[in-house]
Order: sequence, then structure tokens, then C-alpha cells
Amino acid sequence: MANNRINKMIENVKEVNCITEICKQKPHLILRTQCGVGKYMFMNFCYKNNKIVLEFKLIKDDYYEDSDKILYNIGEVCYLTANQYLYAYEYQAVA
Repeated sequence: MANNRINKMIENVKEVNCITEICKQKPHLILRTQCGVGKYMFMNFCYKNNKIVLEFKLIKDDYYEDSDKILYNIGEVCYLTANQYLYAYEYQAVA
């Protein structure tokens, strides 16, 4: 049981290190929300529901006109799992 926990922690550290490098190279992410499209910036890693998630902050950018609507209805902070982030990153890279 303890070995499984240790292995999971090591896996999490490796995942965080890999994604940290990507976030350093490309800290901004464009996300389509239910309130429109907004520009976000990577802020930090944190734990939610015992999982590591990435914390992004909405950036006020005149090019993304939905920013005020997103801020009002959803809020300033967005949390993504590593898989969600990698999917959004890949989608943005291909588009």
C-alpha cells in the first residue's frame, strides 16, 4: 500500500516537471468557455480532490471581448487537469 502511494507521488512529480517546462515556454492559453473565448495565464499547480491541477488566471485582453462576461459569470481562475491542459495545448498548437 505504501509503495503504491510512493509510486503515485513519483509519477506526479514527473508529470509536474514535464508540464512546468511547457508552461514556462508557453504560459498563455486560449480557452473557449460557456461564456465565450478568453485568454488565460498559468499561475501555479495545486491539489483539488486529491489530484494535481493547473491554475490559470483570466487576463483582461481587448482582443478577447468576452473577458468581462467570463469574469462576471465564471470568475477569474480556471483549474485544469494535466490531461485537459495537454488537450487544450495540443489543440491550440494544431489550430
